Amino acid sequence: GWYLGKGIPPPYTGFALTGPIEWSPCAYSWYPWSSNAESWFNYMGYSTEHVEWPTQSKVMSHVQSWSTAVFYELAHGGSTSFSSGCLGGNNSENTTATEVAIWIAGYEKMPFTFLGSCDGMCNTGTNTLSHSFRKGSTDNTATVGYCGMSTSACDVCWGYSLDWQDVMFDFMSQGYSVKYAFDMANANYPACASANCMRFAGDEDFAVVPVVGRGPCTVTPETIAFGPVVGYKDTTFIIINRDVTTLVGDVSESCPHYSILSGGGPYSLAPAGSLTVTVRFNPIAGGSHACTIETGNGVCSDVHCTGEAPCTVYPDTLDFGTVAVGEYVILPFTIKNYWNGQIYGTVTESCACYAIASSPDYFLAPGDSCVISVFYAPVSAGTHTCLIDAGYAYCTDVYCTGTGTVPASCAVDPDTLLYGTVYVGGYRDTTFTITNTGDGVLSGDVSESCGDYSIISGGGPYSLAAAESLTVTVRFEPVSAGVKECTIETGSGACGDVYCSGTAGFAPVCYVDPDSLDFGMIAVNDSLDGEFIITNTGGGVLSGSVSEACAHYGLAAGAGSYDLESGDTLRVTVRYKPTAVGRHECVITTGGACGSVSCDGEGSDLIGTGAAVPGRLALYQNYPNPFNPATTIRFCLPERGRVNLSVFDVDGRLVKTLAGGVLDEGVKEYEWDGTDSRGNEVSSGVYFYRLIAGGRELTKKMVLLK
Repeated sequence: GWYLGKGIPPPYTGFALTGPIEWSPCAYSWYPWSSNAESWFNYMGYSTEHVEWPTQSKVMSHVQSWSTAVFYELAHGGSTSFSSGCLGGNNSENTTATEVAIWIAGYEKMPFTFLGSCDGMCNTGTNTLSHSFRKGSTDNTATVGYCGMSTSACDVCWGYSLDWQDVMFDFMSQGYSVKYAFDMANANYPACASANCMRFAGDEDFAVVPVVGRGPCTVTPETIAFGPVVGYKDTTFIIINRDVTTLVGDVSESCPHYSILSGGGPYSLAPAGSLTVTVRFNPIAGGSHACTIETGNGVCSDVHCTGEAPCTVYPDTLDFGTVAVGEYVILPFTIKNYWNGQIYGTVTESCACYAIASSPDYFLAPGDSCVISVFYAPVSAGTHTCLIDAGYAYCTDVYCTGTGTVPASCAVDPDTLLYGTVYVGGYRDTTFTITNTGDGVLSGDVSESCGDYSIISGGGPYSLAAAESLTVTVRFEPVSAGVKECTIETGSGACGDVYCSGTAGFAPVCYVDPDSLDFGMIAVNDSLDGEFIITNTGGGVLSGSVSEACAHYGLAAGAGSYDLESGDTLRVTVRYKPTAVGRHECVITTGGACGSVSCDGEGSDLIGTGAAVPGRLALYQNYPNPFNPATTIRFCLPERGRVNLSVFDVDGRLVKTLAGGVLDEGVKEYEWDGTDSRGNEVSSGVYFYRLIAGGRELTKKMVLLK
């Protein structure tokens, strides 16, 4: 020691004292008992200071200590004070329960205290030594000691008292709880148990081995009582490092209704450093709610929180959304009593556009609830808010919000779409316009669910400000014949829907027969008529105009415009009248979907009407064609010879022979009356007539219609 100077002992973790047995002058002490306690405390791992007749300041230094965890006293006294020292050598120096409570207020409770005054443990309630050393706690703290030891009832127990404490300390040193060690000592010395001379107070599960400490840390307060709360309430506690080394930990919680606003998470405090932690109690359900805030350090006490939500209001916010001026919406909220008594009140409001729609008064027994309805009817455009007073101090008020809008006006033009006739396979597009003629926002959704109709543009949701418009294109595309109707929905109550109507038909199909006319040879200034037929074999109306612009040709019938319904026909007569010798051609235009008809003829300078022109065999188109019941077939022989003129059906079967044998030269005419070789009438259809003469064969087509 002389190398480094006088040694400084480490902080004591135990204290054992004995007071004077006599005064005037002070003499003697219960040294064997206090020395026995010192030995056991040291054996348990507590560095113990043993003092005979200590001063009050010495006693206070161990009470006001962050290290002293086990305390032993054996002195004169009772449950509220003991005489530890001797003033002036003649008078006792007392320590009271009140003084202990004051000294220990800023420190942790004493984990273990032995009160050896004769009546030290007779009373353990408020304002007693037991209560002050434990700070009123029964958690991780215990007091043991005597009661009535100066009475005759405890004479036998007093004789065994040193042995009794020896047994108790022995069990404590083995890690048993203080209460178990206390019971074992009583079991070994039943005289103490039967006379109730030994007493225990505190945590029955608490043990001092392994070593416990009062902690180099203070947490103030260790208990937070939030009481009844409306909405939320914030409270703080402080962690202070009382040690000479750095204090580390982690403040956390895992409780509903509670949260750490500040000071949470890991911390590191230098000596004398402190941390303020703010805890919020924000109950989300009614009733009593508890929580333990963990300080995350074995030497720092956790903080126990309690709070109540005597009344819940749910929801506490009502959002009425957008409501048109002149209309209204009603929304409810519920008040429930979680208190152990009755709650009552009157729900009130003083806001424009809002009103209480149900009875505002309520009287609720524990567990009861009631529903309150709120009425929102905006009288102007804009956002309107209101705070509904729940009418009870511990019930949350209800915040309301809603937005009033001026009703939108709508114009739809046109409101009817007429498509007329559209052929199957084709389509026609038409439009209509939606215009917002009001002041608010016009919203809707343009849609349809019709076959044959579709929205090409402008469909789906829309939102139109004042004076804005939307153009919608609707297509009529029929897939079958008939009258087709559809309603295009505008999706807004302010707008009417649009009615669509169209007729679907089949397109006209033009059939021209024959598509060419061969007039053969005709004497100049003579004439010959040929005929072709235009037929609408499809649907709808077949329209066109028959015309020609050729010399030597003219239209004797069927010229000009035509409109043919389905199945209708037009007979066109073409007249060939050559005015000069030579070959003449012409194209007859039919207009529209029909093709043209080509004509061919040759003018001759032979004298005589209808005379044949030598040198050329000609077969002319029958007239009329189509025909019913008879038609004339003409041909021209350039020279005398054998001739065969016959009629065949479409399968090539002979129907009838009109001419056969040797004929002189010239133009010949034969009539077919629509009968076969047996005189039977043949059916309608296409037939062919064939001319064989001079080693040549000519064939043309004709149509019999009945």
